[in-house]
Amino acid sequence: MTSSLLHAIADQYGTPVYVLDEVELVRAVAEFRQAFSDFPSSVHLAYPYKANSLESLCRHLHALGMWAEVSSGMELDLAVRFGVEPQHIIYNGIFKQDGELRRALQLACKVNVDNLEELERISEIASSLELDTVRIGIRVSPASGTNWDKFGFALEDEARAILTRIAQFENLRLVGIHAHRSNIVDLEEYRKHISAILDFASTATHEKLCDLEYIDIGSGFAVDHPAPINVDTWNAPSVSDYSQIVAELWRRESFLETVDLILEPGRRIVAPSVILLTCVVSIKRRMHENIAIVDAGQNLMPGIDWYRYPIVQVDDVDCVDPAKEYSVHGCLCDSMDILGRNIPLIDLDVGDILAIECVGGYDMSRSFTWQLPRAPVVWVNGQLSVSLVRPLLADKS
Repeated sequence: MTSSLLHAIADQYGTPVYVLDEVELVRAVAEFRQAFSDFPSSVHLAYPYKANSLESLCRHLHALGMWAEVSSGMELDLAVRFGVEPQHIIYNGIFKQDGELRRALQLACKVNVDNLEELERISEIASSLELDTVRIGIRVSPASGTNWDKFGFALEDEARAILTRIAQFENLRLVGIHAHRSNIVDLEEYRKHISAILDFASTATHEKLCDLEYIDIGSGFAVDHPAPINVDTWNAPSVSDYSQIVAELWRRESFLETVDLILEPGRRIVAPSVILLTCVVSIKRRMHENIAIVDAGQNLMPGIDWYRYPIVQVDDVDCVDPAKEYSVHGCLCDSMDILGRNIPLIDLDVGDILAIECVGGYDMSRSFTWQLPRAPVVWVNGQLSVSLVRPLLADKS
């Protein structure tokens, strides 16, 4: 998008304002389609609603052929309302209430079980619904030494036992295996992660403890931006780098020829598609630091506690002077409201517009009202037509 278009958006809608670029969204989906175009099995992309629940965004991704990955009854309701076919809804999550499970089973969504208690409840609910057989998946967790290990059944000790337990339920049939991690930038680590999942699937299949229809490897696809604040060097692999590893490991197992692969790319799809426009409202030039205060705040991009974001000037700067480093502070009455440090910018003035890039993944969904209202969202389509869309689906204003 041109600086003139972004200025026009800031003039019309004010700042701060989220700007969603439809062209970037379509490009990101196409990147996955291309990378997995020669995969030996059918491949399905499922969009995780938790990444960004904006209604226009979700509907557009479904129009592009993406399924829905949901983690709660609320998100399940959204997917149904958006017209997603129930068999294209993947219901994950660590806690699924009985009423939510009942609805998911009645709709015949793909339900991936997280724990033993949930497994037992599903069997009981299936009996109460007089369902002869319920097809389920299970979530497994290869050891990573990270917080992701809390999800699902640990491959090292729990997962094998749960296979035997499922076989004891007459009304349950295991047809899917699911695993998920985020932001795996080391390709060797990613290879080990996928290998562990497929090795488990192979054992379960050869011992006739399941009749696999799909393996859902979740995400793991790292993004260049935003980058973790505690990592100095961060270079995300291409989607093709990831797909080549999965395809290579997949081809080693003949039983996988009839098993579908499901991917759940969230941040990799939506993060680059949204920028946050904000206006400089004050400049403080000090001996050892230049501080630019803007009219956005941490409530609009809560990820700054964990990630650093690109911050650039929207103005076409016609200046031969070298860039200066600025600390960009939000306008909240909070000492922690710092949006970026050591940002190289050409001599800022009050009224200049900055673009904080790659805020489409999680930041919009996690944004909240505190001192400032949540920012509006505008949609820029492929013809550069601009329209105002609802800030977030949960907002009633």
